[in-house]
Amino acid sequence: MVPGVPSFMCEQYLERALVNGVGCLLRTVRGKPPKKTPFGQIVKCLIDKGLTVVQADKERCLVVLPQGMFDEKANKAIQNFKPSHDIPRKQKAGFVRLLKSISLEQLRKALTKAKKSYLQVFFTGNTHKPGCQLTGIISERGTWQKDVTLYLQRILRKLALKDHFLVRS
Repeated sequence: MVPGVPSFMCEQYLERALVNGVGCLLRTVRGKPPKKTPFGQIVKCLIDKGLTVVQADKERCLVVLPQGMFDEKANKAIQNFKPSHDIPRKQKAGFVRLLKSISLEQLRKALTKAKKSYLQVFFTGNTHKPGCQLTGIISERGTWQKDVTLYLQRILRKLALKDHFLVRS
């Protein structure tokens, strides 16, 4: 069990999580420590026990949740997002046409090489809050949106704007 995890779990799930965690370890590690950590076996064991592991957001630990609790918390976290009814491939195709019409060939080529046309969500556990709420984080890694973001940041960085609300420290 990851140090500190039991202190963040609900009391009703604590004993079950500890028993399942020890059971997973006993089934995957015997005798001498293995040269290579048997992550595949550990993951299979956790799945068999109906447990889900997420990374903690502020601490360097993992949060182990029963699948039902994870589903409930993940659904609650997803409700904070505004759903989009656009089709990702059509959005990308429209953007590629726009880039072609304004002669941004280098960016257009980068967009056509991008493997994913949609953003992905992953979760972290807020271990510093009661009930260990989940936070949904949007990732643009491997998407065409990341190429556009980097391009805009590079271009907009050149602008010298006066921010009247900027407080220098």
